[in-house]
Amino acid sequence: MKKLTLKSLSIALLMSLIFVACKEDEKEDNIILNDYHAHIHQPSTDDKMIGDTLNTHVVFEDHLGGNIENFLVEIKSVDGDTVLYSKPDVMPDLETEEYVFHDELILSMENGFVGHTNYLLTAKVWANGAESSAVSETVLFHVHPNMGGGMH
Repeated sequence: MKKLTLKSLSIALLMSLIFVACKEDEKEDNIILNDYHAHIHQPSTDDKMIGDTLNTHVVFEDHLGGNIENFLVEIKSVDGDTVLYSKPDVMPDLETEEYVFHDELILSMENGFVGHTNYLLTAKVWANGAESSAVSETVLFHVHPNMGGGMH
């Protein structure tokens, strides 16, 4: 009888250890691996004019110190779904916890911009395979027609 009890206790102890180990694995699966943020420093929300140069300055970072894996900066008119600007064309090597994006764009009709229109610049960052959980920041700005020059 003592052998049976000792054997039962051993099996119960072994099962408890397996259960605890499985629970620890589940906890590890739920660990947050990144804390991404996109910070738009430029452009501002100030009104712009057709013909102006739009300076873009966005800082993408992981506040937990991991690497930035994917990012996107795009501009759409508020009234439409057409993307007028989308960068990067090719994802740069992102072996860093902070990536600073700079670019310039002429607000011209050739680039799809028209006066009397509101535009939304969106900057988003996400982990590989997780674009649906991207973190984003937006800036809304208005573009006026250029009444003084050749572009209207």
